Amino acid sequence: MKNSVKLFSAFMAITMLVASSIGHVSADSALASPSLTAASNSGPFTYLYPVSENISSTPLEELSGITRLNFARNDRPIIYANYPEQIGVNGKSMPLAEYGYCVNQQVITAGEAHVFFSHWNRSGRTIKYRVHVFNMSVGDTDVQVSNIGYSSGWSDPGKTVKDFFSNSGSQMTLAQGASGWLSPEYTIANNQPFNGLIRFTCSQAVIVTIYMYYDVSAVDGYEVVYPYSEEYSDDLQVYSGVGTGYFLTAAHGTIKTSEMPYRYVTNKLHANDNEITSINLVGTNLQASEDAAVPLNNLGNWCTQNYHTMTILNDTDTLKTVYGYIGSNAIGNTAVVQRGAVAQSAQLENGQRTWKWCKIELDPGESYTFDFQTILASYGAAPTFHEWDIVDRMA
Repeated sequence: MKNSVKLFSAFMAITMLVASSIGHVSADSALASPSLTAASNSGPFTYLYPVSENISSTPLEELSGITRLNFARNDRPIIYANYPEQIGVNGKSMPLAEYGYCVNQQVITAGEAHVFFSHWNRSGRTIKYRVHVFNMSVGDTDVQVSNIGYSSGWSDPGKTVKDFFSNSGSQMTLAQGASGWLSPEYTIANNQPFNGLIRFTCSQAVIVTIYMYYDVSAVDGYEVVYPYSEEYSDDLQVYSGVGTGYFLTAAHGTIKTSEMPYRYVTNKLHANDNEITSINLVGTNLQASEDAAVPLNNLGNWCTQNYHTMTILNDTDTLKTVYGYIGSNAIGNTAVVQRGAVAQSAQLENGQRTWKWCKIELDPGESYTFDFQTILASYGAAPTFHEWDIVDRMA
């Protein structure tokens, strides 16, 4: 187990983040980032919002002809915090600073990184949650939060991701041995779920620590990571740690209308090549991965970004309208689709299984090249199903 680093007296020189509006997210390092500057509705492309006429109870998951995709991924870390998922259930899982614990702690080298957290407060009282950064390097370190989103409650599981695309945090310069906060202090009422998503860049190596507490005065920088237990059944198949690759790209090439439907699935174990992000569990030598034995194979790429590029060609001699669909599994989940300036989500559960999210009208011989992102929001279960067809399933 990696012990927490002593954060010195500078720890209490806390820097609050102030949200402001920004452009679209970048994803640097080995994978080039998309500009995503295209309008959400441009040319023959129309984005369809998740209103009743675009939502169906008909599932996509039983359909045949699934295409296997090959994903490219960036090489930067995703700090993943989901264990313990149910805070305080059955009198356990209390990773609070008051008890000497932090939730997760990782050393992040210079560059970009992604933070995702998702929990459920079942402690019986209000708790607080915050993400901290400490400059472990020699000299000053610049830290900038480019994107940030957060939500609590069950009513809009996609809010965190939607806010992530439109909100930024602060830019701070930390002297050697100094520290600040990557996130605001989030206050979570009892029996409420909550989740967050943060993208930041650091100019030198930093230590990122995720804290949960009743009162911030309990945090002293000597906390150790709350230990993972393979014997605790309530949270056995959820993890906190770090993985590599939070931005995934699928280049679909040219899809012909004469060969539709075109179908694929994302966020599903063994469905595609190089898609599911493994998680190295903090404080252990364990890894959650596709090929791990139970309980370390419960993965679904929650809140990673799937970036798609595609060309649709109408290779027939008549006008064709192509529809894009995204659907849940039988349990249900929340899908977010982002294109241009629009990021919308559909809660696909309780009888709502499929969202018709776009249409593309093409003249004979016409083609259209476009990009978009899909994200599996927190809560719900993987996988997510996708289809492109000239059939309007909701007509």
